[in-house]
Amino acid sequence: MLLLSRLFAFLAMSPGLLALWGYVTGSAGLIVLIPGQQGMAFLSALALVLLSIATVAASCPRSRIVLPLSSLAALIALAVLSAHTIGGADVITPWLAELWMKDGRDTVGKVSSATASCLLFLATALIVRVRRTALSDALAGLSLIVSGIALLGYAYNVQSLYALPFFNTMAVQTAAGLCALSVAVLTTRPLQGWAEVIFASGRIGRDTRRQLACIALPPFAGWLLLHAMDQGKLSAPAAMGALVSVTILPLAYLIVRDGRARFRIDAEQRAIVQLRDDHAVELTLQLSRQALKLQAIQEEKALAEQLLHSAQRMEAVGQLTGGIAHDFNNVLMAISGNLQILRRRLGSDHTLLAYVENAITAADKGARVASQLLAFSRTQELAIRAVALDVVLASAIDLIRKALGGDVAIESETTEDNLWVLTDADQLELALLNLAVNARDAMVGGGVIQVRVAPVFEALTPDGPALGFVQIQLTDNGSGMSAEVLSRAVEPFFTTKEVGKGTGLGLAQVYGFTRQCGGLLKIDSQPGRGTTVSILLPQVPPKVDDPRVSDHAPLASPIDLSHGGKTIQVMLVDDDDAVRFVTVEALKELGYDVREFDNGLSCLKALADISPDLLLLDYAMPQMTGAEVARRARKLHPQLPIIFVSGFLDTAALKGVANSIVLTKPFDLEKLDRAIREVLAVPEVPDTAGA
Repeated sequence: MLLLSRLFAFLAMSPGLLALWGYVTGSAGLIVLIPGQQGMAFLSALALVLLSIATVAASCPRSRIVLPLSSLAALIALAVLSAHTIGGADVITPWLAELWMKDGRDTVGKVSSATASCLLFLATALIVRVRRTALSDALAGLSLIVSGIALLGYAYNVQSLYALPFFNTMAVQTAAGLCALSVAVLTTRPLQGWAEVIFASGRIGRDTRRQLACIALPPFAGWLLLHAMDQGKLSAPAAMGALVSVTILPLAYLIVRDGRARFRIDAEQRAIVQLRDDHAVELTLQLSRQALKLQAIQEEKALAEQLLHSAQRMEAVGQLTGGIAHDFNNVLMAISGNLQILRRRLGSDHTLLAYVENAITAADKGARVASQLLAFSRTQELAIRAVALDVVLASAIDLIRKALGGDVAIESETTEDNLWVLTDADQLELALLNLAVNARDAMVGGGVIQVRVAPVFEALTPDGPALGFVQIQLTDNGSGMSAEVLSRAVEPFFTTKEVGKGTGLGLAQVYGFTRQCGGLLKIDSQPGRGTTVSILLPQVPPKVDDPRVSDHAPLASPIDLSHGGKTIQVMLVDDDDAVRFVTVEALKELGYDVREFDNGLSCLKALADISPDLLLLDYAMPQMTGAEVARRARKLHPQLPIIFVSGFLDTAALKGVANSIVLTKPFDLEKLDRAIREVLAVPEVPDTAGA
C-alpha cells in the first residue's frame, strides 16, 4: 500500500511541477492546462510540490524532511489565508509570480481561499500523522471533500461548484492535485486509522473496498446523464429518475449484502453458543469420568505403595546380599589363591594333590553362589558371552532341585547336544530359578516341571528375517493364567500373589534379561491347563575351548618377563591382608616385581616418585575407592595400564578409565597372568618347567 501512496503523491506533484516550470519559462500553456479555465497559482504549485515530497518521505522510515517541508507549506497557506482575510484577495502570489515570470509577464493564477485551506489541512495532517492518526485522517478527508466538489463542478460544468465566493475559482489541475495528494496522505500509513480498515487483508477489508468502489458509480452516471441532457437526448425528469435508480441500486445491494453478513454473524454466534453449551455438557461428563479415574488412581496408588514397600524390602535384601557377596569373594579369593599356589608347588604326582583339587572345586562352587548373590542384588552388568547351554542347565537344574524341595519333580530333555548360546550364565541360572519358583507357587500341593531345549528359528519382528535361537521351555501343570493376567505378566510389580508373598519382579527380570541377550520371551497359559514359558537365546557355533574342560591349568613356570628391557614392576593395592598376600605370592611366582600397598593414599605417594609398569587395584577400599585412585594415578602417569579386581563391582564407576580391564574375585591366577600380558601386550611364553 505504500506504493499506492507514493503513486498518488507523484500524480499530485506532476501538475505542480508543470506549473512551476511554466512560471520559470514563461509558458502559459503549462500553467493553464485547459484553455479558458483558471490557471494554477504559483504558490499553489509550490506548496503542492512541497507536500508531495513530504508525503513520499513520510512513507519512508525515520525520514527527517517531512516536518520542515510540511511546515513550509503550512506557512504558505496561512499567509494566503491572511491575505484573503485582510485584503479580500491573494496579493502575495502575483507579486512572487512577477519575480519568477520570464520577461516580467503577469501571473495567470491566484491562490483561492479554498486551495489555501486544503493546503493547510494537508500540511497539518502530515505533521500530526505519526501520533494523531484520527486527526490526520479527518483533515486529509476534509481536503478530499473540498477538492472533490471542485472536480465535480468541472466534470458537470457547474461553475457554482468551483466558483462560489468561498472557492474563489479553484483551478482544475489544482483540484486534481489536491485530490490525489489527499489520497496519498490517507494511505501513507496503511495499518493505522481509516486505511487500516480499507486495506485489511480479510473479509472486512475486501467488503470495504467493494463498497468504496460503488461510490464512484453515481458521480460517473451523473456526468453521463448531464451530457445526455445537454445534447437533448434526455429530459431532466428522466435523467433524475435514472440518477436515483443508479444511486439506489448499489445502495440496496450494499444493504442486502450487509444484512447477509450480519445474518451469517448471528448464525455463527448461535453456533458458538450451542457449541459452548455442548462443550459444557461434555466437560461435565469428562469431569465425572476424571473423578472416577482419580478414584481408581487412588486405589492403585494405595496398592502401589504396598508394592513399593515390598520392593524396598527386596532392595534392602539385595544390598545386604551384595555386601555379603563382597566379603565372601574376598575370603574365597584368599582360599582359592593359596590352594592354586599350593597345587603348583606340590607337583602333579603328589599324594595331597587330590585334596587340593577337591578344595579348589568347592571354592569354585562358592564363587558361583556369590555370583548369584551379586546378580540378585543387581550390582553387576551382564557378562554376555558364548556359553555351553548343557553345562549351565545342569547347574541350574541342580540349584532348582535344592531350592524347590521334594514336592516338585524336574524332568529335562533336549533334542541336541553341544548347543551354545549368547548369554550371561549366572543370570540365566537366576532366570530359570525365578521361573521354577513361579511354577511351584502355581502348583498347589506339588507337581512336575518339564524343561525342554531345542534349536528354533524365529523373527524378532513380524516383518524381520528368521534367526537361529535355542529355546528353553519350562512347563508346569499348575493353575495357569487368564488372558488379562497374561497380558500384564511381565509388567514390573504386577503380581497375583497376596501382599508379602511376591514382588512382581520375577518375570519382569526374566524379560529384561532375555531382551538384553538379544532374545525373546514367550508365555503360553490357560486357566486350569498350566503355563509354558519359553526363553529364546541367540544360538552360536560351538567353541573349541569348551568350558566343560577345567579352566584350572597350572600356572606358567616362573620366568623373568621383560618389558622394555627390565623386569615388569607391578604396584598392588588391596586393603584385605589375606588377598594381598596370596596375590603378591602369585605375582612373584610368575616372575613379576611387586610393590604392595594396603590403601590408595600410600600408593599415590609412591607414584609421585616411581613409575611402575602396571597398577593392580582393588575397587572397594575404605577412604578411597579403586576408581578414584585410578583417576589420580592417571594424572601422574597418563599412560599407566590398570587392572581392577573386586568382589563387589560398580561397573559404571569404572567407565571412562581407558587402557584398563576388570577381574572379579575370586579369579584364577592364570587369568591374572593373561590379563597382565593383555594389558601390557606381552607375548605369552610356553611352560618349559616340565620339559
